[in-house]
Amino acid sequence: MLRIVKRYVPYIQQLGLAISVAGLVGYYAEYSSLRTLLEVGLLLLSLSYFLWTFLPLDVPPHSEPDVYATLAHKLIYISCSVTLTGALLSVLKKSNHHEIALVGGISLMIVLGSTIILMIRKREHYVTLRDAFIRGISSALLALLAMALPTS
Repeated sequence: MLRIVKRYVPYIQQLGLAISVAGLVGYYAEYSSLRTLLEVGLLLLSLSYFLWTFLPLDVPPHSEPDVYATLAHKLIYISCSVTLTGALLSVLKKSNHHEIALVGGISLMIVLGSTIILMIRKREHYVTLRDAFIRGISSALLALLAMALPTS
């Protein structure tokens, strides 16, 4: 089961990112009917990052898995999922979406800051956490753009 999830989660994430970006671009180009694309894309991204949390960490063959790197890896993906869920609720205009987005965003920024320290400290951490770090930054930017949508 884990092998199947590990095989298809990157495709779900890429599809969700493409749909989200298309929905954002369309919405900012004043095609408000593309808001549904944005909602579906944010949902797929949030789901894929949640599933990515449970996948094992890829470590270089010459090093041992580190507890701090594994914890940072899992916290990045959980924080991305919570942040994107807050952005989705914001797009859907649900109440109390600010709290969810705030908790996810603050935890994501704290984890990304500690990931920078881990990557500077040890080269193997850079190799293992690079992809999660890039996904965390792109998720934070996407959530900011989605929450900054003008209300109509």
